[in-house]
Amino acid sequence: MPQDNEKSGKQRPPSEADTAPGSLATEAGTAGLLANISHELRIPMDAVLGYVDLVRQTDLDDHQQALMTQIERAARGLLDIIDDIHNLSRMEAGKLEIHRQPFSIRDCVDSVTQMLAPSAYRRGLDFIRVIDSDVPVNFLGDPLRIR
Repeated sequence: MPQDNEKSGKQRPPSEADTAPGSLATEAGTAGLLANISHELRIPMDAVLGYVDLVRQTDLDDHQQALMTQIERAARGLLDIIDDIHNLSRMEAGKLEIHRQPFSIRDCVDSVTQMLAPSAYRRGLDFIRVIDSDVPVNFLGDPLRIR
């Protein structure tokens, strides 16, 4: 950032200390950039979800309904990633909050599986999830961060 030279009233170019990795100016700039990016990505994703709702109000067969459910889940997954980007900017600014709550690890894994399975299928891969029976069903934590 240009800074005023108090004596001459002129601006000086940013110094190495201002732009060095890890400097406060760089961290603040990165946090702001991430916040802006997450905001700009959220708007079209909200539109996608709006269109999903509109399409669901039409006459769809069962297969089409299932596809719309997958589209909605994928869009919500992208919104979660966008939220993660926003949270990264909040973390860099020292303002990130972790929300501890009970959640089902199986539901969390199922959600990720449903999101990734179509991509694996398109590549000719089997996507198999296995959760050992010894793994507890419920956990306490932030399911969005774990996902």
